Amino acid sequence: MTKFALIVAGTAGVAAAQPLISFTYSDLEGAFNSGSSVMTANAVDAAFQTSGDVTRLAGATANAEFGAGFKSSGGDVNITLNVSGITSSTANGAGTFTLTDADNDTISGDISGVFSGAGPFIGFVGSLSNVVITSDDGTFDGTAGSFSTSFAASGPYTGAIVELTFGAGSFFSGDFSGASTQISGEILPTPGAAALASLGGLLGLRRRR
Repeated sequence: MTKFALIVAGTAGVAAAQPLISFTYSDLEGAFNSGSSVMTANAVDAAFQTSGDVTRLAGATANAEFGAGFKSSGGDVNITLNVSGITSSTANGAGTFTLTDADNDTISGDISGVFSGAGPFIGFVGSLSNVVITSDDGTFDGTAGSFSTSFAASGPYTGAIVELTFGAGSFFSGDFSGASTQISGEILPTPGAAALASLGGLLGLRRRR
C-alpha cells in the first residue's frame, strides 16, 4: 500500500490533548474548477488507486486499513474546499471532509486553512472543526481491521489536516484534474486543539510502496 508521512512545525501553544484518531490517505484524485473556485479530493480506483488507514489513538489502539483501490469494495474519501484570495503562491480554503468506512459509517466535519505552493505543487494546512462520527454499528471498519467509535469525550471534535497535491499544472490559475493528492490529519477532543491551525509548514514528506 502506498503511504506517506508528514511532519509539521509551528505547533507552539497547541493544547496537550490526547488525539482520538489519526488518518492518512494516499493517491486521492485532486481537481480544481476555476469557474466555481472549488477544489476537490476524492478516493478513486482508476489510473491510480487510493489507499489509506484510520487509526484509533485513544484507549486501546486499533487500525482500520483501506487497501489500494478500496473504493470499489467499500469506503470513500471526499474533500471539498472553496478557494478564495488566490495570489501567485497562496490562497485560502474552507469546506468540508467526509471519511466513509466499508459499511457507510462516516467521520466528517469542517475544514479551514491556507494553501501555498508553486507551479504544479500545492500544499494545504488547516484546522478541523465540528467533527462528528456517525456509526450505526459502533465501529469504523476498513477493508481490513476496525476500531470502536465510542470515546470518553463526546463530540463534536476538532483537529488538523495537511494536504499535498502533485501535478496540478498551476497554482489555481486554471482548471486541473487527475492530480495525485495525499492527506494526513488528527482528530482531538478539546476546543483548544483549534490552535493546531497555526501549523507552520512541512518539514518532510516520505512515500513508500
